Amino acid sequence: MATLVTLGDRVRRRLGLGLGSHTVTITYASVADGDTVTVHGIILTCITGSAAVELAQFKKETDATATGDNLEDLIDAIFDSTTGVSSSSSAGVVTITGSRSVTTDNATGFAISSSTYQDEPPYTSDIDQFLLDGQLDIADKCVDKALMAGDTGLAEKFNLTGDGSATELTLPTNFLRATEVRAEIGSDSALYRLKRMSLAELFTIREGKHSDYKVDSADGATKYYAIADDQVYFSAAPVSGAAMAIIYGIKTPQTNKAGTNVWTLTVSDYSNIAAAATVTIDGIVLTHKASATTEFADFKAETSNNETAANIEDLFDNVFDTASGVSISVSAAIATITGAETVTSSDSTRLTVAESTAASCDLPDHLEPLLVDYAVMRVYEQMQRYDMAVALMQFYTQSIMVINQQYGRRR
Repeated sequence: MATLVTLGDRVRRRLGLGLGSHTVTITYASVADGDTVTVHGIILTCITGSAAVELAQFKKETDATATGDNLEDLIDAIFDSTTGVSSSSSAGVVTITGSRSVTTDNATGFAISSSTYQDEPPYTSDIDQFLLDGQLDIADKCVDKALMAGDTGLAEKFNLTGDGSATELTLPTNFLRATEVRAEIGSDSALYRLKRMSLAELFTIREGKHSDYKVDSADGATKYYAIADDQVYFSAAPVSGAAMAIIYGIKTPQTNKAGTNVWTLTVSDYSNIAAAATVTIDGIVLTHKASATTEFADFKAETSNNETAANIEDLFDNVFDTASGVSISVSAAIATITGAETVTSSDSTRLTVAESTAASCDLPDHLEPLLVDYAVMRVYEQMQRYDMAVALMQFYTQSIMVINQQYGRRR
């Protein structure tokens, strides 16, 4: 089961995004202390004096060439191979490959040009929204059996509670549609399968005016239901109690990305954290150091677990731009990291990582490629590449037809 972040990466690869080549040309005399170069949402800070703690820093050296070499060293130190970001430096010109964007707060000291990629839509938020929209589109268009396949599908059992007199119960907020409804109506403590009717027919049955069906609460008699306006309507009231009415059906896919992938990083035995131990967040390497070091993103172990965790938070806030979509908060010795795809530690004893929640795609695994197709199609529309969008729409529609035919034959 892929997370939405993973699926977003697949969309970008399909579109060739995130494979840009940027150059940073350094004008040595114009570089000042505290200038920043932001690569792929990660803030790199130039310093002119001694190394500072809790920064991803590179030092302004004696000329542009040496300063460029330091910037290259920093990029190579903190971006691991999973990010796809790499750099090279020659005579004060740093070439950065694999970053979607490279920006600076000092365009004179660090002149940036892009040779193979322009920082235009689709933005990350656009792709995220297309993936959320696509889940709903696929859930609406695919047959129930396709959505219920495997252990990662949209199948859901909804338990409803009545008071013994209510003939209308409110549906859960994540309800999409029903495949079967059962309820205990009568006195023999059995859940009977109900027959679906239109709402108009159900009201006619309740009024005793239907020519073929009637209300009958006797044990074993046929009961009826209808669904409309976020309510399930019964021909007779289910008995009082929890799960006396059960809907087997399809749930609505998640409709927001908030809170995706929540991790905790717990600091313990701070004085014995391994030398050069690392915490890697989405491929960005944060390194434990005894003292501040240039060309690293480093944090110090302080006089307690709590203060060490606070240093990690400070480093994170100084390195991760808000556009990254990743955030951190610290309470006591526990750092909570929200929005990251992966968090790992090289010292699992003293820097312990745990994943508390992970919001993943709600579709079955076998439908995830279809979701990527949908998002890519929407991106082409946004880029006004209507020829590509129409071609992919035809493929997407035909794929759904084939899937529905295949699952329609199965019992």
